[in-house]
Amino acid sequence: MFRNKNKIKFIKEQKLERSRKDGFTETVRIGWFETIFNVLQEHNLFDKPGQIYNVDECGFNDDTERELVLVPSDTKVKYEENGGTGKSFTTAIIGVNAKGDILPPLTVYAAKSVNHQ
Repeated sequence: MFRNKNKIKFIKEQKLERSRKDGFTETVRIGWFETIFNVLQEHNLFDKPGQIYNVDECGFNDDTERELVLVPSDTKVKYEENGGTGKSFTTAIIGVNAKGDILPPLTVYAAKSVNHQ
């Protein structure tokens, strides 16, 4: 197979659950920005960056294998839909405010049991 260096390349595909792929629509995106604007306005937070936080989590599971896939050379990321494995999962949570302050990270490990009766 001939690959023109400028037209295609190999990259590792990233896992993406179907619900995330199908759930992010233009209507959802516009609605999110309208909601955040209304919250900032209602609580008078436009000039208070130290009170505006973004907190996000990043999950790591035991199903880490990715495959090389052939894509157009201008493609940055290729996602593979998956349903999740339901196996061991560790989560890291970090928060940063608009002023640049960083909260200490929080790590949540998978538990075998949470109900000890």
